[in-house]
Amino acid sequence: MSMFNWFEKRRKNKRERVVLRLVEEYSDSLGCRYEHEAPFSGERFRKDFLRPRLNDAIWKNQVLVVDLDGAFGYACAFLEEAFGGLIRVDGENLKEIEPHLEIVSNEEPGLVEEIKNYMKEASNV
Repeated sequence: MSMFNWFEKRRKNKRERVVLRLVEEYSDSLGCRYEHEAPFSGERFRKDFLRPRLNDAIWKNQVLVVDLDGAFGYACAFLEEAFGGLIRVDGENLKEIEPHLEIVSNEEPGLVEEIKNYMKEASNV
């Protein structure tokens, strides 16, 4: 394969990235798991923000980048409900959504692996 063909193939396979900045679009003071527990819950974030934006990214063959930086901390229940709930509650297939979802946190890089584990655990149930 020529160098030109290799670059052309990479360009065609590269997906546009769209960013969901959790702090700017949702809240910097996050709640617990369920909507009835707190106004800025993981359940509400998944249903009203993450799920619609991810659906749109999948439909348009894009990557949704969820930027977690700037919040005053994350409860495990919030993260599990928001991200694990995509699989456990919404019935998504992890292998199908992985190419369209990227989670970033420069402030707390361990959150990314934690979220991936919640999603993997939910897919094994």
